[in-house]
Amino acid sequence: MVNSLTGFPNMIYLLSFDREIVVRALQEEQKCDGKEYLEKIIQVPFDIPEADKTLVNAVFFERLTNIIFAEQYNLDHEYWRMVFQTRIFPYIVNIRDVNRVLNAFEFKYNLMKDEIDAFDLLAITVLQIYAPEIFGWIHDNTDYLTGSIQTAGGITGVEQSKNRENYKKLFGEIYPEAPGRMLNIIQTLFPVFSWKTGGHNRYSDSNEELRKKDRIASAERIKRYFNLSLEAITISKARLKGTIYDYNDKQLNEYFQQLLRDNLLTEYIQGLMAYIPDIPQDRIALFLDNLIKIQTSEEAYKVNSIFAPKPARICYNAMISIFQNNSAEKNLSLLKELISSGDISNISILCELVEEMEEAHGRIGKSVYSTHQFINDSEIPIIEKSLLERIKIIAETGNIFDYREVKYTCSMWKFLEKDSYDQYMKRLLCQPENVPKYLQLCAGTWSTGKMNGWKFAEENFSEYINKQDAYTRICSLKNTEKFSALDISDKQIAVAFYLWVNSETDDYYEINREKVDSLIPEWEKM
Repeated sequence: MVNSLTGFPNMIYLLSFDREIVVRALQEEQKCDGKEYLEKIIQVPFDIPEADKTLVNAVFFERLTNIIFAEQYNLDHEYWRMVFQTRIFPYIVNIRDVNRVLNAFEFKYNLMKDEIDAFDLLAITVLQIYAPEIFGWIHDNTDYLTGSIQTAGGITGVEQSKNRENYKKLFGEIYPEAPGRMLNIIQTLFPVFSWKTGGHNRYSDSNEELRKKDRIASAERIKRYFNLSLEAITISKARLKGTIYDYNDKQLNEYFQQLLRDNLLTEYIQGLMAYIPDIPQDRIALFLDNLIKIQTSEEAYKVNSIFAPKPARICYNAMISIFQNNSAEKNLSLLKELISSGDISNISILCELVEEMEEAHGRIGKSVYSTHQFINDSEIPIIEKSLLERIKIIAETGNIFDYREVKYTCSMWKFLEKDSYDQYMKRLLCQPENVPKYLQLCAGTWSTGKMNGWKFAEENFSEYINKQDAYTRICSLKNTEKFSALDISDKQIAVAFYLWVNSETDDYYEINREKVDSLIPEWEKM
């Protein structure tokens, strides 16, 4: 047949074909016995054996190693065994499968290699090629699949069994070829899903560790595996590690400020939490100092969302984690260093930190922060002395009310040395402009639907100034430059207190914010 088309003499033709396909084609087209037809034209048949599975795996591993440079890759052998042997292995049957999977993987990996986990990407690539329906289901159910076992909540064995059967049934509809295998694959990739369905995934990394490893199981990382775009990555791993190992004080401060302006501080701190144990010891003080600075910056107070966490609180929690990761000896030195350089803008943060330690050691109230014993009990007096001395120096050189977050400074000073605190407060309150600042510490707040405001109780402020004296001094501010110079929050509390005194009702009369704000312009007229 071939010879009749070419007609070349003394030629030997080598034909490669699938016997069964050719036999069926001959039977259909030539209306003959396909096998007999082939015997007439094929003088020397030779069946190429299927590729040995060991050889296929060897080729696969060699190509994969060349792609990800396994000798430089922080290989988790146990996780790799779970991903490959029980999940990827069944799909790699021949060299065509090797090329098909690794060609797709290599393209994706080269785009995102520093921002994803290589093995997770390999597994999800296999699903995309061989089980696109399951791949699509994962994409549509990321909220249910992501997270850690620690945040999954309690679940009974009965519930786990029920969930497992329900998902087997679901995957049987989506991928009838092997629903059980699909269940196992997803359980391997997503620990929280494994927990919910009674799987055997022994990996129980925290959310921070999942983020650090760039695992697909992280809610903050999973989109990368589907978008495959660096544009979706707002804070790269390279930038994060740069702040940890390389940035100087100025660079770190400027970067934190930029993150705050771009509303990315929360994302950065979430990424940082997993790397806190990796922060070099000689850079911890630098980090703590800049975390304090960002808490006290003006930019931090411009962020005002009832839903988003406050930047100050985010940074404070990061500070707590840094101290928890350190030894008591090192924490003592760090605290002394931070306190000695503290000023009016950041001393309150350090006071809050020390107050939590006092509570943890049972020195103030009931111990509710049992994990926040950053230093030994015997060392607490050292920090108390250092903090008290610093507070007094700050108070002598300025008005502690000049900083908006002063409540912890006041409470710690009062706890450490009440006599000197009492004298200082009484002296400050002789000045009318300080009375609203003081009342900020004492007033309560209320909210109902869209309405909110303040409430007062005389017993909350009368230790340092009585009701009538406070009222008289606030009245003296009305229509003066001193009132106009107050912060808006101090103006509001001054007007609210005035309205409360004139309400002629019980102590807990609630003052509406809307009414207060409407009166402020009248008080500003001079």
